Amino acid sequence: LAIDEKRQGPESYSVARDLLDLSNLYAKLGRPAEALAAAQRSLSIEEKIQPPDSIEITVALEALSSRYFEAAQYQKAVNALRRAYAIAEKKFGPGHPETTEVLLLLSDAQMELGALAEARKNCEQAIALEKETFGPAHVRVGESLLRLANLDWRAGEKRAALEHALTSEEILRRQFIQVAPILSEREALHYETARASGVNLSISSLLALAGETRRQTISKVWDEIIRSRALVLGEMAARHAAFTTSAAPGIARQARDLAAARNR
Repeated sequence: LAIDEKRQGPESYSVARDLLDLSNLYAKLGRPAEALAAAQRSLSIEEKIQPPDSIEITVALEALSSRYFEAAQYQKAVNALRRAYAIAEKKFGPGHPETTEVLLLLSDAQMELGALAEARKNCEQAIALEKETFGPAHVRVGESLLRLANLDWRAGEKRAALEHALTSEEILRRQFIQVAPILSEREALHYETARASGVNLSISSLLALAGETRRQTISKVWDEIIRSRALVLGEMAARHAAFTTSAAPGIARQARDLAAARNR
């Protein structure tokens, strides 16, 4: 940042990008005031040097909304995201991934603000657009359905929360199974710890139900729990079993070569 300010001036594109990165870093370090100040300055620069409908302004607004969100200033986050959404929708169209991502962030902020009806409308709209763009079983749809399940939970719609959480978990589990074979063991383990999961919300929703409704859904929840448990260990075991149970000569060497290639 200091170098770019000296070489290109205090209100250049590079300085704006540096400030954006610095804002994210301050946020991770637990320094919210500095993170917010950096994001505000970044947006101020972009507004001076970019056209009013540029994607750079959208990115800066998203970052600023994150800082407001972290500071529990949800109305300011909503205001920033509404502006970002208007730019993204005009620039890319309503079904573009960037546009739907802003719409989902807006839904998150509205949920925290307590505007559940608006949050649901935007979340459902984003899911419909993602299904149309990517297909109903895409990982982005799974992650968005988990957002919708959390909205259901906040609104007291426990049955809907359960159904959306289970559908989300099924999509995300299947996506992991598709991706796992090309990951190294270290990558697969990291992926499993970082991936979104609807299992916990499914269990919470089940416990909030009663009577016949609970009895009808217990088996669904248990089925998804069993299928989602130990995904990484199952993948690793399958790899090793294929190598250790084969009597064909040269398999061990080929297995080592494969492992090395995956790791690379």
